[in-house]
Amino acid sequence: SGDHMNPVAAATQSSTPQSHGPSHMIFDRSPAQEPLMTNVHNSTRTVTILKTEIQACLAGVGPMIVYQPIVHLETGLSIGAEAFSRFPGAASTGAWFEAAEWYGLGADLEMRAVELTIARRATWPTPWKMVCLNISPHQIADPRLDALLEPYTGRWTVLELTDQTALPDQLVLQQRLEQLRQRGLRVALSGLASRDDLPRLRRIQPEIVKLDPRLTASLMIKDTTALRFVEEIMTRGRRDGALVVAVGIENAEQLDIARAIGIEAVQGYHVGKPQPLDTLIAALA
Repeated sequence: SGDHMNPVAAATQSSTPQSHGPSHMIFDRSPAQEPLMTNVHNSTRTVTILKTEIQACLAGVGPMIVYQPIVHLETGLSIGAEAFSRFPGAASTGAWFEAAEWYGLGADLEMRAVELTIARRATWPTPWKMVCLNISPHQIADPRLDALLEPYTGRWTVLELTDQTALPDQLVLQQRLEQLRQRGLRVALSGLASRDDLPRLRRIQPEIVKLDPRLTASLMIKDTTALRFVEEIMTRGRRDGALVVAVGIENAEQLDIARAIGIEAVQGYHVGKPQPLDTLIAALA
């Protein structure tokens, strides 16, 4: 997009925290502009994120990594988790990533989050079959990602593509995903909400498909269009051997609906809130 986007207005569009991970928004910066701070609106407050705060986060301990369980409905057992970044202060996770993007530090912050998550791989619970690392599609070609993932070839590691607005060139994307899969990694696609998302699903052919929380909410009001879409995704999943996960399960009614329509796995505060890894390990002991 060639239009310059104001960071205050842009961050406001996606400042609401979402349970399925950060929403990365690309800000266009003119070459002459090097902002030192950006304001993001969190509910009724305006929060300032300084460039130096992000730089300090990158140079220091980085964001805190928390894990939200992914639960297999038939067994009730945790089969994996999605790793999220958490930051100090009042600004949401999404706001931090959006501010980092605005400062030209978005890729650095994503790689730091991956690095911190991978560093704990040896202590991931053995019953888990996956840990999903959030990564935006335009960062999967970053050579630092190869270096970070080089020691790890098991199928436990899943790259979850989060930014659905800027998929790279089709051929480039396919080649890169194939390289990653040859090394034993798997790919998850998050945020599927309607038939408009089917082209992305066909292009990426993920091993794990995550239904958007908005879709989960639509099922509660017996939205027949949403139900048909979910059934289509489940049919595709069975055909392609992909795991379908309903995200945003926040209450017992949503869990019952997911179970009734045959969803295989779920994620949400009702079945497990994001927690530090050591807390989850203690709970599983």
